[in-house]
Amino acid sequence: MFKFIRAFNQIAYWIDWVNKYFSFGLLVAVFLCIMLQVFCNYVLSNALSWTQELSRILLVWLTFFGAALVTRRKMHIGLTMLVEKTPRRIQNIVMILGYIVTILFIGATIIHGWSLSLFGTSQTLTYLNVSYFWCYVGIPIGATCILLQILYLILNEGFSFFRKEELIKEFEPDFMNIIDS
Repeated sequence: MFKFIRAFNQIAYWIDWVNKYFSFGLLVAVFLCIMLQVFCNYVLSNALSWTQELSRILLVWLTFFGAALVTRRKMHIGLTMLVEKTPRRIQNIVMILGYIVTILFIGATIIHGWSLSLFGTSQTLTYLNVSYFWCYVGIPIGATCILLQILYLILNEGFSFFRKEELIKEFEPDFMNIIDS
């Protein structure tokens, strides 16, 4: 059991690590696209047509991959005032129930995002001349990253239900603190 937890934790960590830099790259690309559009439109008086489409595609991808980043860090907006006043075991139960509801939603997002991606194969973007598939496939890929991070959190909450400290922390790689800082 502990080998499975250790392996799953390492996979979730590496996905998060890659996702962090991928999301940063997406954010920089969106920023550069928009700045290029503003520069060309207002300084050169010649607006580029493809930057708006590219920014939209990058923003869809950034939304879902960024959501996976904040999921692992528990940084999503939540109403925790009542839950925080309950004993630790009840907090864990409420958190796990919330994660299960989230898994149902993310599962639906993966399924419908994939069907939307397949529907987009027959359509092309006007200016970039690429399939809408590449715009929409970021939805199920990013949602899968969110799902993996939620499973990581469920394992963490499940073990802290039985013990006072978070058991998963014992199985994180030693280099976790070095890279994450």
